[in-house]
Amino acid sequence: MTPPRIQLDHQSLFWRTVAFVFFMTQLLLWLNFPRRGRPGQRIFLALFSIPSSLILAVALGLLVTILVNLLVNFVIRPLVAKWHTPVVDDSLGPFHLAANEWIVESSPARRGRGWRWPPGVLVRTNQRFWFFPRAYEADVWSCTLSTLEAVDLEPAPGLGWGLIRNWPERIAVRVADDSREIFAVPEPLSVASWLKPLPSKVVVHTVRS
Repeated sequence: MTPPRIQLDHQSLFWRTVAFVFFMTQLLLWLNFPRRGRPGQRIFLALFSIPSSLILAVALGLLVTILVNLLVNFVIRPLVAKWHTPVVDDSLGPFHLAANEWIVESSPARRGRGWRWPPGVLVRTNQRFWFFPRAYEADVWSCTLSTLEAVDLEPAPGLGWGLIRNWPERIAVRVADDSREIFAVPEPLSVASWLKPLPSKVVVHTVRS
């Protein structure tokens, strides 16, 4: 289940740029019009300049939209994908498992620790849910499957003033002791599906208003 790709909201960026450029152009022209002259001359000159201001605003709107779209497609999207798929050692964690425990699913992930998101591997075994950090000195997190209350898909914080859509959702794991852990993974829907077979457990999809 591949998540939707990060995309630019072309129409919003275009019209915001057009409105901003048109407003600033008219404001600058109004401030630089000669104050002396016949009554209404400044208003006439302002009205006469509207077509040229619109042409300039539309041209700059198209240029900005094209450039930002290239930036999103060839810079931001690859960087976000790379951040969500950190390089980790496949041998991380197996020595923590019990003798009768084996790995069922795994995914590269980052664990939310305030402003820090250390990389590692998120693992579901036949008994527990684990996060093995890439740094050996970091703490390993785990909980038994029987204590899992829910796995919520939460929207990532909005960036780009709402002009960039489909930021990858994050996995929020809630355990019976009311503790909560958040993970960033490349395919959140797939990770959430790991827990759907569990009895009396809920996978909630939180939709941004």
